[in-house]
Amino acid sequence: MRHVLVGLFVLGCSGHASSPQTSTGDLPKAGEPGGSATVEKQPKTMTLGSTSKPSFERGVALTPASQLVAWLEQQKRGTEPRLVRVPIVMPKGQYGYDQQATKLGTAPDAPAVMIDDTALGISLAMKARKCTGDVCAFLVEAYWLGKTTDGIGDGKRNVLKVVKADNPLSPEALAAITHAEVEGPSGN
Repeated sequence: MRHVLVGLFVLGCSGHASSPQTSTGDLPKAGEPGGSATVEKQPKTMTLGSTSKPSFERGVALTPASQLVAWLEQQKRGTEPRLVRVPIVMPKGQYGYDQQATKLGTAPDAPAVMIDDTALGISLAMKARKCTGDVCAFLVEAYWLGKTTDGIGDGKRNVLKVVKADNPLSPEALAAITHAEVEGPSGN
């Protein structure tokens, strides 16, 4: 039985079967009835996401904390939060930098926030491995969610959903940031 199946397979592949074979010379050419027009392939370009960068406008000072939190609460388009840029500071903890103790800025009354960094490709904890001091600071682009129970929120602390964080800030760069910023008109 095996020899019969192999023989049929070889016969079918070799072109010696009784089925009609068509050579490429028998196919209609472009411009003939049944033929198709010549189509040149164009390279496809694929853009993932927007290539434009948001522009930011100066917002409120980072202190006093009550004024900063009130301003962040107002940053909405309809019911959706607007993109803001703020400095976050994580103190060194027992096992690296403590994301649970993150604050907005360095002032003594800086508001504490819960960080949701799930939108980042590399977590803030991983990025903080580059830090060597008592604190690790980043300038982040994020959405202020306020006191929420959705997702990471516990309903007690304000949540900041981080969507972009570059390398950690030097102490000098952190000290130079005195105001929060909000995304301006982008034309998109």
